[in-house]
Amino acid sequence: MRCLGTIWLAMLLVGSLVHPSAAQDAPTAFAEWAGKEAPQGLPLLEPALASGRAIVLHFTGDAGPDNIAQTITLNQLRGRYGNDVVFVRAENETTAGDRIFDAFGATRIPSTAVLDSSGRVVAVYEGAAEAPELGEAIDEARAASSPARSPGVSAFDLSDPLPSPADVVGHRAYGSTPPIRAALVRGETVVLAFLGAFSRFHAQQEEALLALRDVVEGELAVLPISAEDPLNEPAFSDYAVTGVPTLFVVSGDGVVRAHFDGLTGLAELAAAADLAAPYAEGPGAIETETPLDTTPADPPDNALEPRVPVDPGPEVEVGEPPDPESVDPPLPQGPAPEPTPPGERTPIAAEGGDPANPLSPAAGSTVTVDSAVNDEYGPSRLVDGLLPGDDGFRPWVSASGHGAPFEIRIEPATPELRALILRAATGDPVLFGARWPSEMTVRVEVAEGEADRDLGTFALPTDGSAYRIELPEEPLEAIILRITATHGDVPTCEIAEISAE
Repeated sequence: MRCLGTIWLAMLLVGSLVHPSAAQDAPTAFAEWAGKEAPQGLPLLEPALASGRAIVLHFTGDAGPDNIAQTITLNQLRGRYGNDVVFVRAENETTAGDRIFDAFGATRIPSTAVLDSSGRVVAVYEGAAEAPELGEAIDEARAASSPARSPGVSAFDLSDPLPSPADVVGHRAYGSTPPIRAALVRGETVVLAFLGAFSRFHAQQEEALLALRDVVEGELAVLPISAEDPLNEPAFSDYAVTGVPTLFVVSGDGVVRAHFDGLTGLAELAAAADLAAPYAEGPGAIETETPLDTTPADPPDNALEPRVPVDPGPEVEVGEPPDPESVDPPLPQGPAPEPTPPGERTPIAAEGGDPANPLSPAAGSTVTVDSAVNDEYGPSRLVDGLLPGDDGFRPWVSASGHGAPFEIRIEPATPELRALILRAATGDPVLFGARWPSEMTVRVEVAEGEADRDLGTFALPTDGSAYRIELPEEPLEAIILRITATHGDVPTCEIAEISAE
């Protein structure tokens, strides 16, 4: 019998030669994994490595202000590379996902790692990564990858495909919420319109939807599904919607016939609705959990597929272009929907925060706001000392449904302050810029018996830089900030951080 100590030493030496990222040499931070070999024995990675292809490992979950943008970018890359690259989703708070997060030391959502087929980490990205830099890393990983070691392994099946609304087309619609189910039961063609007032295309999309029913003959319903209403979260999940506007056309037999990503014109919607009309066969069975495995014999083409222009050739006579108004008539102005009155605002107090920030409760100050989304994105985020790019960063986000003004009241523990420091911009301007404050008034309360001081109205920058507002050189009882307008005039507002000197 061999000595156990000898066996252990031999195993240790072999492990250090074969896999240089053994436990004792493993990086302790996510950023240190670049150039190292990925950890072994991870259930999500081992099958992907067996395919002999480059791997994109997406660390994701429910949190992170840039997570939706990163998912959209990876969807686009997945379409570009197809089965040549395996895309793996590691979701936090799941058994397999947590093992990946822990093994790589990933603490931020989203994060991304690109690996070649041998398991070497080509590049890592904390936070949102742009498509060009990800594409360069993927190309490097593909060039270093060997032929598939297991030809029978399907890279498509391994990829756990990123959610896409296109996957719903051809299957029965989900009755995710009572309004959707009621619309499906009526057995008429219905347009499920996933919308958000924060979208820069919101007004144009609503205008096209108002005109749609007047243009399409027969029964047609348009059902708006608002991203601001938390009751619609099951629908956004079931239909894999990650951006607004996103539209689905459902025929009367309850099958999704087409979908559109982004702003969609009246002509495209009308054509899809006409194609869906012949399928109306009554309500039928409405699937609320699992879509059908079969697809219709002749489903309509998705209107978003690229159109390839055809060269008419020298022998074909081309006439004058048609009048645009005859092809797509001007949109009629329908009645505006009745506004829903906002709920009563209840002041909410911040807790904790950064002790180094004199305005935080941790430093003895009191901060209250008149609206906030929840604990994760509430007033404590105003004074936590974290900025975009920092681990754990989340902005302060006002409650949906409340329009400007948004009021923030601060009673500083240190009355002698020289200046306010505001950082307004958070995240990708395309996705979140409409929520950033564009105009703010500042008022201060001084000693009892003296009139409040109005410091004026300020236009806040959109580049994320610190904006300084000088304060009076006297003790302050309170500082009142009123955000009077956002860049998109939407009922939601985001700020990264408020501090003082």
